[in-house]
Amino acid sequence: MSYVGIIISELCSEEKLKKFTYMKTYTALTSEFTTTKTSFMDNVASVFSSIMEEPVSTQQTRCIINAIFALIATIFPAPLPFALRAVAIAWLWTALRKCRKAGLKEE
Repeated sequence: MSYVGIIISELCSEEKLKKFTYMKTYTALTSEFTTTKTSFMDNVASVFSSIMEEPVSTQQTRCIINAIFALIATIFPAPLPFALRAVAIAWLWTALRKCRKAGLKEE
């Protein structure tokens, strides 16, 4: 067999074709997941837009979600030490500041 035949047979081996197929499938699944993730945030942003009656970007949506979790952590009725309550209050304060910087203001 010639050198070209050996190289072609080596390049087209069954193992390498399987690896290529797996990589192609992995890339397709990854891109589908990324698209789904983006569309999920867009759906949440549209829900917030309909509630607030003004357009809300995905960055503003992330700020709102962060503030919601910070508020829950602050008012959660559990016997927590004062230090953890202080951390939760600081988290809420910074989350609200980020919301304001993102263009969300009270009316």
